[in-house]
Amino acid sequence: MINVRIKGTRNLFIVIISSLFIMTFVLAALSGLGVSNAFIWTIFGVLAIWYPGELVADQVALNSVLLIAADAVAAIDFVILTAFLTAMFYNFIRGTNLKQRATMRKIRLLSNHVIIAPLNGFAEVLSDELSRKGVESVLITDTDREARRMHAHGKLAVVGSASNTELLEAIRLHDARAVVLCSDDPTENATAAVTVKTLNKRIKIIARVNKDEDLPKLSKAGVHVVILPEMAAGTWLGGMLSEKAMPAAK
Repeated sequence: MINVRIKGTRNLFIVIISSLFIMTFVLAALSGLGVSNAFIWTIFGVLAIWYPGELVADQVALNSVLLIAADAVAAIDFVILTAFLTAMFYNFIRGTNLKQRATMRKIRLLSNHVIIAPLNGFAEVLSDELSRKGVESVLITDTDREARRMHAHGKLAVVGSASNTELLEAIRLHDARAVVLCSDDPTENATAAVTVKTLNKRIKIIARVNKDEDLPKLSKAGVHVVILPEMAAGTWLGGMLSEKAMPAAK
């Protein structure tokens, strides 16, 4: 399979496809179709879509040797365009799979790591802080796009749900030190906590909560520690602004 991920190869394909498109258009225009009809004819020809010639041309143009030549060039362009798009798709899939495999190889070597789910702003900040402390973390995200973004930042990320038992086993839940559930939805956190607890009764489960009334639900699900981001931020800010921590302005 042609490696179109190489910029030079990709540019060469684009130049060839564009040149053949222009050649087809010029031949069709010279055949007597006219500029507008020639452009329509070229597009449908390069895409190998049948188009009733009577809609855009008279019989003289349809029987023109130049138009027959234009059709031949368009057919060649179609073959090359198809090969290019197929190679692009194959290389994209292959590149994605390689990244996923590389990520899973690294995860299989982990122990005493932290599993964080799902990916959001809170999860990213926590992952960054853990990295600064020398603690590995695995992020669970909902989309391939977010996983690729995390990979680009050197983070370990997988696509799925913290309620998926197969995924949790694949990212070595039994060897992890803790699971942090940071969804805004307390029900999602509680469901994930039950699944985690079923697979590993000894692991510490930490969950984010936004309202005090959600605490009993998470406690019953097996959560050991709850975090109220707003309360934590208020406590930190209050300490920072206290007279002992910050002198009064003169």
